[in-house]
Amino acid sequence: MELPENLQAAIQNYLSGNATEAEKQLVNDWYYSFSDETVEIPADVQDLKEQVNQRIKSRLSNTLQIPMAAETIVVPMWKKVARSASVAAVLLLVAAGGWLYFTNKSAKESASVQNNSPYKNDIAAPVSNKATLTIDGGNPIVLSDLNNGSLEKAGVAGAFKTGDNKLSYNGNTTVVIYQTLSNPIGSKPQELSLPDGSMVWLNAGSSIRYPSKFTGAERSVSMTGEAYFEVKHDAAQPFRVNAGSQVIEDLGTTFNVKAYKDEPVMKTTLVEGIVKIGNITLKPGEQLNGKKVIEANVAQETAWKNGQFYFSHNTVESILQQAMRWYDIEVEYQGKVNETFTVNVDRDLPISKLLQYMEKSGGVHFEIEGKKVIVKP
Repeated sequence: MELPENLQAAIQNYLSGNATEAEKQLVNDWYYSFSDETVEIPADVQDLKEQVNQRIKSRLSNTLQIPMAAETIVVPMWKKVARSASVAAVLLLVAAGGWLYFTNKSAKESASVQNNSPYKNDIAAPVSNKATLTIDGGNPIVLSDLNNGSLEKAGVAGAFKTGDNKLSYNGNTTVVIYQTLSNPIGSKPQELSLPDGSMVWLNAGSSIRYPSKFTGAERSVSMTGEAYFEVKHDAAQPFRVNAGSQVIEDLGTTFNVKAYKDEPVMKTTLVEGIVKIGNITLKPGEQLNGKKVIEANVAQETAWKNGQFYFSHNTVESILQQAMRWYDIEVEYQGKVNETFTVNVDRDLPISKLLQYMEKSGGVHFEIEGKKVIVKP
């Protein structure tokens, strides 16, 4: 099994000295999720081990202005904790097979997640898309039931369906009809190309309402749940997203909106460009979290679009909230779990993999009964 693609890219960018702050945070969080554990390092990852080892040593040596012994292995310097150089000499970062490996003189237990689930049964990830399209006043149409090509015969003006259930609009129709694209819980993300060419990805448990053609002074859509936008900027016809009580205005932008009704706050995370929300203007890497502007962990907020679960110091409740939408499960808590967890795993894997990663961190145990996950301290 290979590393998640976003982690592979982050490691390679780190090795080349081109990692963004978000990528450094991603590798850093992955690194610190497996403290004081070790496994046998496979021969096929020795080259990566040496590259990472030498890069870390070089950076620490240059930063502290002290020579490092050839055998010394150190902690990445982007971790903002105060440590002496001598304490930093026992950890090794090696990434392969989807796991992170550490070594020290005394630890002998494996940090890897076993291939076989330890639970009585397992819950598979979604294998298909279950999105529906509803024209205002009409009945839902299951996209997977439609043939690829023009959807004119299905009554959807200017729409086309292509591979992987992607829905697109050419914007050339003279008929303006509002419709709602819904992606239910337990469904793979739905891709949509709007009439102006802007792209939208809908997460599970989400919907978006839009016209078959944008007319008038603005391009306006409404959404619930979570969506990732890549907007084609047009100053003469601004693009606006209505989500909950907020109106998000694009100024040439890529951004993620998380507006599930069962989440405590709404989050708008800016990846590129500029957005305005009321009198607040976000810059890349910032997030409007409720009513506060904070520095965003962009990799975490957009991981779902890239087929990943990525959590950085999250509670078990917040992690399983996402798992409930993805795997279509129930969760029962039998006691309070006080730990937080850092996890990066492919969303296409069964839920046992996600649970095992958290159990390896300690402080939580899980059982699976049918479609229910039971959580115990």
